[in-house]
Amino acid sequence: MTTDISAVMMLHNADKIRYPWRYGILSAVPVMDKIVVVVAAPDDDFTWGAVHYFREAFGLRSKLQIVNGVWPTSHAGLGNLITQGTAYCNTEWVYQLQGDEILDEADYPKWELFKALPDNVVGVDFGFRHYWGDFKHIGAFIYGAVDFDDKPLNQGYVRRVTRAFRTISDGRFIGDAAQAVVTGDRVDLGIVVHHVGKVHAGREREALVKEVDFQNTLYAHGKCWDGDIDARLRIMENTTGECDYFNLGDNIVEYSGYYPRYVREWAKELGQEL
Repeated sequence: MTTDISAVMMLHNADKIRYPWRYGILSAVPVMDKIVVVVAAPDDDFTWGAVHYFREAFGLRSKLQIVNGVWPTSHAGLGNLITQGTAYCNTEWVYQLQGDEILDEADYPKWELFKALPDNVVGVDFGFRHYWGDFKHIGAFIYGAVDFDDKPLNQGYVRRVTRAFRTISDGRFIGDAAQAVVTGDRVDLGIVVHHVGKVHAGREREALVKEVDFQNTLYAHGKCWDGDIDARLRIMENTTGECDYFNLGDNIVEYSGYYPRYVREWAKELGQEL
């Protein structure tokens, strides 16, 4: 399939935090003409070597390009890191795939719709399914996102966000979740991204400790939280006095539906049969 789309992914301490970046790349290979992985320094030689080994093992030398980047000292700088990767994309469209996201093979035909988009469309929005704690619960938690109609969402929630833009436009990526900002029309092609980055955690004290460790490893330049677990738990208490992980309450619901191939493979690797 030739779509004239490149995917860009940034990685930092990727295996230390058990990101399923390998499955994310494999899920994108059938629909991307090129995949650029930005490995962020410093102190990430292990990830650099792991991505090179992966590229050779799966015969992806002609499609997967690995470039160096510098990990920023703030969340805001993450968009700039992804933008560095877009400089290596010579396709009409660029799409940002995070290291803990997996594409659905059932959506592959929808990627071909990019080729038929009129010139006035410069951005494409994507829906998300956020697995929470395990693969039997879903929620939403990407912060500071905006909905399709540009109205701000409640903090912590996202239904869809712009993740692809034409390379000839003024599009750029911003922020931690690498939302694309474009000037011009956007469309939603009905593609759903499966976000599995929070499967390492649950809803109790142990989950919060894991999340603190996760964030402090990911953002190795400093502490995401100050380490006062008890204070954070007190803030997160709901009206029943129970710890409500990230204070999402009823926005975490049980799920027992369809799972894409590489989500199932990642779940099996984690010891969770679906």
